[in-house]
Amino acid sequence: MTMLRTAAVHEEVLHDDVCSIRIGEERFALRLADVLEVTAAVELHACPLSPPYIAGLMQYRGEVLATVCLRMLLGMQPSTSVARSTARCVVMIGARGLFALFVDGVGEVLSVATSTYEPLPATVETQRQRLLAGAYKLEQGLLPLLDAKCLEPSAIRSALCSGMHSHTAPSHTPDSKP
Repeated sequence: MTMLRTAAVHEEVLHDDVCSIRIGEERFALRLADVLEVTAAVELHACPLSPPYIAGLMQYRGEVLATVCLRMLLGMQPSTSVARSTARCVVMIGARGLFALFVDGVGEVLSVATSTYEPLPATVETQRQRLLAGAYKLEQGLLPLLDAKCLEPSAIRSALCSGMHSHTAPSHTPDSKP
């Protein structure tokens, strides 16, 4: 009796790990590599003369972090209906240090295939285009990926004022962390 061995062909599938967040009824993604921690909404201290997208300052493990209001950046109205119990601060790792994002809620950590990543459609409004890197096309619909570099308080002004924002796919090289 002859036994045939068949070699299974395995295709390597690259994945991006993302954290889903909610602003109003909309879902967005943040690269997990850019997220340090998610905390319950904390008391934010006013920051006089700051731009309107700075929600305030928060204390985090002995540091004071600027907290960015994603609602304001995305052109949404302030919400009085967001429950304090679901609002969160997402502590982010930026090129110039830590900062926080104030969001209405945090969903799950997803591992999405890089093949589902697409550039932004031309129909996305300009203000959002400058904050988004692209989107993942999932069964439930598009999951826009926020560009962490453009969310840093020091980079927001140039991201909002610049007409030049590249929308490239996340890079995956052997030396880079996905």
